[in-house]
Amino acid sequence: MGLRNESLEALRKALNVSPDNQPLRKIFARKLFDDGQFSEAETEFKALLAATPRDIDARLGLASTYFRQGRNSAAEVVVESLGDENDARIFLLRARLLQRAGDHEGAVSAYQAALRIDSTSRDPLLAEELGLATSATLSRKVRAVRLEIDEDPPFDEDTDVELEVEDSETIEATLIDIPPLDFEDVGGLEQIKDEIRMRLVLPMVHPELFLAYKRPLGGGLLLYGPPGCGKTHIARAAAGEAGARFISVEVRDILSIWLGRSEENLHGAFEQARENAPCVLFFDEVDALAGHRTLLRRSPARRVVSTLLCELDALRAHNPGVLVLAATSTPWQLDPAFIRAGRLDRHIFVAPPDDDARGEILKMTLRTLPCDSIDLERVARATTGYTGADLRALVERVSDQRLRQSLRQGRPLPITTDALLAASSRPSVALRDWFAQVERAAGANELPAGLEEAIHRYLG
Repeated sequence: MGLRNESLEALRKALNVSPDNQPLRKIFARKLFDDGQFSEAETEFKALLAATPRDIDARLGLASTYFRQGRNSAAEVVVESLGDENDARIFLLRARLLQRAGDHEGAVSAYQAALRIDSTSRDPLLAEELGLATSATLSRKVRAVRLEIDEDPPFDEDTDVELEVEDSETIEATLIDIPPLDFEDVGGLEQIKDEIRMRLVLPMVHPELFLAYKRPLGGGLLLYGPPGCGKTHIARAAAGEAGARFISVEVRDILSIWLGRSEENLHGAFEQARENAPCVLFFDEVDALAGHRTLLRRSPARRVVSTLLCELDALRAHNPGVLVLAATSTPWQLDPAFIRAGRLDRHIFVAPPDDDARGEILKMTLRTLPCDSIDLERVARATTGYTGADLRALVERVSDQRLRQSLRQGRPLPITTDALLAASSRPSVALRDWFAQVERAAGANELPAGLEEAIHRYLG
């Protein structure tokens, strides 16, 4: 069995242990997709959608699976069902579908929309097909050709060469030197910003004061709340604000079928963070890794949770300069020991933005677009209950409308307050579904008391 198949088998066994773990099933489906096993990936994405019909990741995964199988019509139906969600991946897939269908102009428009949403979502191959390859890309190609032609080969043709193959079971965390954003790029969330400043930023500015009060640099924070409210965004911004490195760990890279390997991989992530301190070590969808041990019927999965708890216990003593941020949309699935004081000893509810925060998010989203004296306060009041992602989707919808009108009139038309208000009638489906899950978890006594209290304070 190859290493890639072994990794898939590890995920399959983990699902057998915890069959209701939807984040883990999502990781398994993505891994199948990445491995080219599209038929089985399709089955897993459909299973996800049966449990969570409005899950954007699962719907996008299913559409991508159809696309890779050449089932363009099926992919188009799923993509259209996603509507105007403000997600660069949707527009990238839409661009690929349009390009395959021969609609070059539409493909270019969709690709450029993806870049407006997320400038890091560039797809060099698709850009080249669309005739949008940058000069930097072309320069790299020229240099590659010159190297291929001009440089002498590093060994003679008759020389035996031993290839060193990297063990793919070793943890491969994503390391970014310093993310290119800071708290100025985050609208609202002031409480969270203040907490992170106290944990990571200010100890580096005033080390003597923190030493005097025996307050260490680093520690652990749990960010929880509905999807689309900025948990991942603020984790990256925290590292940028502190000038710290950022390591994002994917759960699928930790799990292994080999006895003890998952625990080694998890320990390796913390070791990498220590070696790169000051550092933010970020676990997204941490519920897939730190699930409730009473729901885990076999010992290997329980040992992974125990290893994570041990690493968190060592935060203050052995992880100077490492801030662990963990994010989850389903805190009721976490093992209670994981959120105990002394481990992730601060639990911060990342609530949907209030009026002021919505105004800030709108201001930041609109700042590079042609606008006509937007009444931010009025639009913010009209979008009560919107998440940050909902607000960005709103701006994207209005931008598309104004772009079409500008093309017809042959001149740029600014975005107006009335246009934003007219497009703001859609309620947040993701938010409604999330609070429905909270009510079910609270009714079943599955929601930790401290977290339930924070959510009820938000609900008033």
